[in-house]
Amino acid sequence: MTKISNHDILFFKELFSDQVYRIGEKKYPSNHDSKQGNVVHEETADYQSLPIKFNGITSSTLILFNYPGEDSLSSTDKVFLDQVLKAAGQNFENLSWLNTSSLPRETNWTAIAKQSPSENVIAFGVDTRYLPDKIADGWINHSNGKKVICASSLTEISNDPGKKKLLWQGLKEIYGL
Repeated sequence: MTKISNHDILFFKELFSDQVYRIGEKKYPSNHDSKQGNVVHEETADYQSLPIKFNGITSSTLILFNYPGEDSLSSTDKVFLDQVLKAAGQNFENLSWLNTSSLPRETNWTAIAKQSPSENVIAFGVDTRYLPDKIADGWINHSNGKKVICASSLTEISNDPGKKKLLWQGLKEIYGL
């Protein structure tokens, strides 16, 4: 038989005392028991991302790139982008575009997808946090109701025939060419 010390007995008495385990006793009056209807409202944080300013017009295609704006595109990249878009039946002036380099660090693909009404997204050389998960260069991903093409930067594509072919295959798929 195990001996229990006085110290243990005091511990168990306190642990199992009436004061610790009161079952069935109301601590707080319910609303109908109280004449005063105090309501405690806990504020909840709104974790929605900041509004994103899309450039250009609202269109079915959003172009993502890592330039500060259309004026910052090198003339070579601008000519190449115009050729690519023209081949797909599109025009830069008739598309929405977003410079990812000016976005807050916490902005991600989910925020872009929620705020953009565009059905098609073409991303040129942007950081992966601005793209759907598990997308790679040249891939098309269907995410958040959008068709997304991940492509290298315009300079890389214009200098690499394999990357041009990947981009063209993606454009044909999203535009049904």
